[in-house]
Amino acid sequence: MTEDMQYEAGLDLVRRLAPTKIPELVGHLCSLCPDLTDDWLTSIDQPLQVKKCAKTGRDFVLCDYNRDADSYRSPFSNEYEPPLEDAVLPPDNLRQLEVEANDIFATFTKLYYESGVCSVYAWDPATEDGAFAMGVFIHKVGEGHRGLDQGVWDSIHVFEVVPEGDKFAYRLTTTVLLSMNASGTGLKTLAGSYTQQAENNPQGRLWLARPRGEHGQDGRDNGEPDAEQPAVRVLRQGQGRPG
Repeated sequence: MTEDMQYEAGLDLVRRLAPTKIPELVGHLCSLCPDLTDDWLTSIDQPLQVKKCAKTGRDFVLCDYNRDADSYRSPFSNEYEPPLEDAVLPPDNLRQLEVEANDIFATFTKLYYESGVCSVYAWDPATEDGAFAMGVFIHKVGEGHRGLDQGVWDSIHVFEVVPEGDKFAYRLTTTVLLSMNASGTGLKTLAGSYTQQAENNPQGRLWLARPRGEHGQDGRDNGEPDAEQPAVRVLRQGQGRPG
């Protein structure tokens, strides 16, 4: 089996599991195919983790977009924890945008979710001059409300901006991971994930894609996009192995 076949087989397994099972599966995949470790970590959305910034005392989200080796960069101090030599930091203009975006989305999280941890990270994709990318990550834990024993909501929003002549192309990919125990409603456990992508090109067309359908209690994919829609072709291209 080629590496590409192994990669696609691994993604297929992930699509069929509830979010709570994904970290364990990713660990097994990396052990079985160590050469694909970077590909797994950059392609598979996992439940978000939270860490307290040593310098500011504020909680921030851990994800692949602020990770370098085994260290994670705080969006508040702009420092890696544990400290890392020769760490990759966003350029000054993106760092300023990151700081302002963290303030804005912290307010949004408080108003919309009432509580939770939100972190925003910006980076230079190093693809084209003037291009940049940003991710907004929200982690909320709830319990004891309307029959909910415990629930975890993770939303991951990643957008890319690429200049095309005197205009820009935008691509937004949103993933929601949800797991909850709600014995008061008759459901013991409910978990699933959903991903949707939107792209707006300079011609003004808006394409929507569903890279992954909803997942029920068994973690199976219950949603299939229409194979005839142009968006699905974008989706399939986007699901290929990272270059």
